[in-house]
Amino acid sequence: MAVDALQEYVYPKLAKGCENGCQSIRLMKVMSRPQEPVRISLREVDLSRRPRYRCLSYTWGDPLDRSLSSSNDSLLMSSERDKYVKNEEDGSVIRVTENLLDALHQISRIQESKAEGQVSSWWIDAICIDQEDAEERSSQVSVMDIIYQRAVGVLIWLGKEDRRTPGAIKIMKSLARVSPDLTKMSRRFRSFNTDSSEIFDSLSRLCEDLGIEGVCPQDLLPYAMFLQRKWFTRMWVIQESFFSAATTVFCGEREIQWTTMQESSRVLAQTGMDTLLKAYVSNMEHYSLDVDTVKLPDNRLGNQLIFGSLQRANGETIGLGRLLYYSRSFEASDPRDKVFAILGLWRYTRNNRAGQMDIRPDYHKDVSEVYVEATTVAIHESGNLDILSLVDGTRREGTSRLPSWVPDYSQGSQLYSIIPFSPPHPSQLLLHASFKAPTDTQTRDLAVQGLEMDVVEDIGPTYSDIVNDFGLWSLLNLLLTYPQMHYPTGESPCGAFLRTLIKDTFRGSQAGIEGRLAFPTFVMQRIRETRQYIESLEDLEEHDIAEEVKAILQETERIIESLSSRYSEEKAIPTLREIEEMVYIEEEEEGSLAEQKLESDRKDIEESFRIAYFKRRLFRTAQGYFGIASQSIVPGDRVWVLAGARVPFVLKAADIEDESRWELVSEAYVHGVMHGNASRSSEEFLRRISL
Repeated sequence: MAVDALQEYVYPKLAKGCENGCQSIRLMKVMSRPQEPVRISLREVDLSRRPRYRCLSYTWGDPLDRSLSSSNDSLLMSSERDKYVKNEEDGSVIRVTENLLDALHQISRIQESKAEGQVSSWWIDAICIDQEDAEERSSQVSVMDIIYQRAVGVLIWLGKEDRRTPGAIKIMKSLARVSPDLTKMSRRFRSFNTDSSEIFDSLSRLCEDLGIEGVCPQDLLPYAMFLQRKWFTRMWVIQESFFSAATTVFCGEREIQWTTMQESSRVLAQTGMDTLLKAYVSNMEHYSLDVDTVKLPDNRLGNQLIFGSLQRANGETIGLGRLLYYSRSFEASDPRDKVFAILGLWRYTRNNRAGQMDIRPDYHKDVSEVYVEATTVAIHESGNLDILSLVDGTRREGTSRLPSWVPDYSQGSQLYSIIPFSPPHPSQLLLHASFKAPTDTQTRDLAVQGLEMDVVEDIGPTYSDIVNDFGLWSLLNLLLTYPQMHYPTGESPCGAFLRTLIKDTFRGSQAGIEGRLAFPTFVMQRIRETRQYIESLEDLEEHDIAEEVKAILQETERIIESLSSRYSEEKAIPTLREIEEMVYIEEEEEGSLAEQKLESDRKDIEESFRIAYFKRRLFRTAQGYFGIASQSIVPGDRVWVLAGARVPFVLKAADIEDESRWELVSEAYVHGVMHGNASRSSEEFLRRISL
């Protein structure tokens, strides 16, 4: 029978909070047996009286990631509340999603199999909160941290078991048994070959190094897909996993230890296997490795490690900015929950000291209002502008009304931050002028003061242009056309250029001679790939396209020859002869010490380049500074140093008639204007502007 033909349950209003601190919530019981249609009962209780209950953590919609599903797999599960459960008291129905209905059947199986005396009351958001009442949703969400803290346990429902689940659990247990001594050697495993033809070999060698016997890369695929179940991306699980005292995990009828999941996830992150698995899964899905899917900051295979970093045992205050940074790795059907879902955890760790700004969930507010308030409070709490580094120059359609300085938390991380997201030391701020944090959480204008340093005069190609579309020539051309003999800091333009491309970081440390000497392998690989593509076009008799690519190759080689001659002493730009020698070593001396050294340099410089340059582009300023910023920058944008910031920002004029109004484009790395080395003497030229 359709839900519309049944009488729907009418939620009675919950009692309001009273002076002695009472807080009403609803609890439910599953009254049916496993083989029966689900029947429940609901009752209102006072949370302050410490009722005994458990919580259910789950995802509303389809629990599976279907990107690798075959035609033999089950059909896509709807996220609509088109199923129902019956209220035992009056026979009315409550709408639920299919995945929640499956979870309720599992609860009834657990209740039937367990001994008497177990806790039979449950708190489940979709049933215990009137989803049609915005005021009640706001009120209940504001105490969800307390609801989870006081629960005697949490059941995590990952969805029904599928044909890959047994293999995934087997791999999970094997990884969890890996010795911590091995994972502490994670730097040993940092460099992998992520070429599509060699990911398999890299994974095989890693499994062997970790002592995981009898496992091949194909065996890891079910585990990678298991970690891509939607629960691991769900926004609310951050808070739910943080506060849960006793956690039970079920995938179908299979029970999994929470500690096993955490330990296996730790091994993934510390050894770099999460990156390799992401590349391997992408290769399996698309049949050729798309570089845009490798080493992404939003790789959900590593999401679970965030849970471990937020455990209560750490005892540290977790700032709102850091939680907002984490929230971008997770998903929420309501974009406001990117903020509301972390508020309980935030309040818990900061101990609600007097005088602090606060945020309360309010579903009457639109997304823009919620994000403005959260960003303002994060700035006020931290006393700096670090949160502005999450602005990456892009906006989703539904968040286009956001002020330019407010990050769009609804979208996943698109790029790595220029600097680690951690509390700064005062010496790291670029300007030593005092910073006044905003206090008005409703304002759409952010008042700041800073120094307009320079103007963007020329821009380079994007990461995809360089790696996918043979755009190396365009990148090197910015160095070839550099208009000055010396860089503003006095160093060589070539050295500044190379250090900018990798934000002055190579092999985990400040880039030096090692980074400069490794860059020729990066150039060699781009030339080698271009030649291989031309050969494949000719084999396919695509002669017109082959001629176009040949012209690009000739121009690239011309620029390389000019640069290698101009900067010959630095040995950073290889000659064409040196490129031929490296290609020969790669192709004819496989396994030799020379080939191993060349491969190590190439993989490390490409890793540094990816982390720094992905979703960004190079630019040169009128004064000759090199920098990297969001790929949305254009010539004419301005480089600013703002009080309260550790990095420069690229701004653009918001109103040609009002020089005080600007829009934020993105953070930037500008070589020679980092690490607190902006001039103190420049502070007399500070301007007050509004973003």
